[in-house]
Amino acid sequence: MPESEAKKIAEKRTRVVPGSYYHPSYGEGNEGARFVFLRAILEYAPDVVAMLRQQVLPIFATFCKQTNRRKLTTEHMNNARFWKTGRLGSKKGRIYLANEIYWSDLQRFRRRSASLLKEELNAWANSYNLNEEWIKDVALTTLWYWRFLHGPQQPLWWMVYLHVFSAELDEIRLNFQHLGWDPSASSWPDAKERFIEDFIRWLGKDYKPTMTTLAKKRGFRESCPPKEPRHFEWLVHFQVNKQDYQAIASTANRDPSAVSEGCENAAELIGLTLRPASKGGRPRKH
Repeated sequence: MPESEAKKIAEKRTRVVPGSYYHPSYGEGNEGARFVFLRAILEYAPDVVAMLRQQVLPIFATFCKQTNRRKLTTEHMNNARFWKTGRLGSKKGRIYLANEIYWSDLQRFRRRSASLLKEELNAWANSYNLNEEWIKDVALTTLWYWRFLHGPQQPLWWMVYLHVFSAELDEIRLNFQHLGWDPSASSWPDAKERFIEDFIRWLGKDYKPTMTTLAKKRGFRESCPPKEPRHFEWLVHFQVNKQDYQAIASTANRDPSAVSEGCENAAELIGLTLRPASKGGRPRKH
C-alpha cells in the first residue's frame, strides 16, 4: 500500500473512538478498549481494512444483491430509533437487510452467496489472526456502510454499531444561541474569539450535563478508557503484523517480558485469542 494512503488512514483513525458512555446490553464496557485496538489496526496495520474492502466487499455486494431487502428511505436515515432497532432478520419468509448485521445472523443463510461470504470473511480474519466473532461483527457492519451508504467511495476506516439513544434528534441537537457581532463595536477576529470561548463554555456548563443526564436516564454507564493504550499498539504488531516480542521490545525500548505481559493484558481485555508466540506454542484464549 502506498505510504500516502496509509498516512491518510492513520489520520482518519479518530473516526473510531470509544464512547464516554456504554449500554450494558451491548457489553461490559470493553467496547472502549476494542475501539482503541481497532484504531491501532488502522494506524499500524492498515492493510487489514484495505483487504477487507478489496477481497470481501465484492462478495458481500453479491450476497446483498441476491437477498431481498427493504428500501432505506430518508425517513429511516433521520430516525435515531431505526439505527437502534434495524437488524438482519426475516418476516413471513422475506429476508431484509438493515444496518445492524451480525456474524451469528449470517449462519442462518444457506444460499451459495452466503457460503462464499462466510468463507471469504473467515479467510480474511484468519490471515490476520483476528478470528473472533466480535471482529467479524465489526467487519460486517463496515461492509454494510461501504455497500449502502458510501457507493464507490468507501472510506478506509471501521464502522462500528453502538447501542444508541432511543431519542429524537431534537433531544441531542445543539441549540447554542449568541447575541452575535456588532461590526461597529468590535473587530471580526475579536468577535470570533469571543464566540468560540462562549461556545466552549456553553458546551461544558449546559450541553454536556444535559447529555450525560439523558444518557444515565436511558440506562447508559460511564466508560473507563484503557490505562495503557500502547499495549494495543504492541498487540497489533504481535498479533496482526506477526512480529515477535523481542522485535517489538527493541523498537519500543522496553523489556520483552513487559511487551509480552502488555499484549496478554490487552488481549484479555478485548477478548482476543493470542497467536502462538512460537511454533511449539498454543493460542491462549481469553
